Amino acid sequence: MSAKHCELASPITRLYYASSKVRLRVGERTQVLSMNVENSTNGESVRRWWATRQHVVKSLLLLVLWSAWWGGLTFYAIVVVPIGTEVLGSVEQGFVTQQVTHWHNALTGLMSLTLLVKAYFEPSRTLWFIAAALTALTIGLVLWHARLTGMMNFEQQTVPGGFYDEHVVYLWITAAEWFLGIVIPIWLLPHSSPDKSAR
Repeated sequence: MSAKHCELASPITRLYYASSKVRLRVGERTQVLSMNVENSTNGESVRRWWATRQHVVKSLLLLVLWSAWWGGLTFYAIVVVPIGTEVLGSVEQGFVTQQVTHWHNALTGLMSLTLLVKAYFEPSRTLWFIAAALTALTIGLVLWHARLTGMMNFEQQTVPGGFYDEHVVYLWITAAEWFLGIVIPIWLLPHSSPDKSAR
């Protein structure tokens, strides 16, 4: 190839490579833009899914909490206490229940707080009443449980004569808590919207 042809080919070659780089960069940017659009679309899909499903997810979580609280109380009262009383004795079972009650009262407090938050974001006069009633019962349970605990002799595993008269009050508070717990799932189900009113 002559020098004249080499001089002519050199700009053409440079132009070819330059155009190739431009096409490559344009292709890369197009690909990045396409990926960003795809990610944005996926993110929007996730947000739309959560917007339509979040009430269901939250309601299911609340139902799990309710099951642990109310179901646990029911199972303990119907199954554990009778068996424990038969195997250990009434007083000894009472000392077991004293320890278990700490956990139950914690669950009751968590349930009360959850209902108060739900009532705030999803206003309902009935739900406000239920949340306030359960909160009051929780306070009563904690205070009366502390009173009963102070009467118990943990070293000798004994209780004074007037203990069971005081314990009856605690049982009535627990019974009120149990009956209140029956109606709570109505306001936890995904489709529930009874008695809603403006704040």
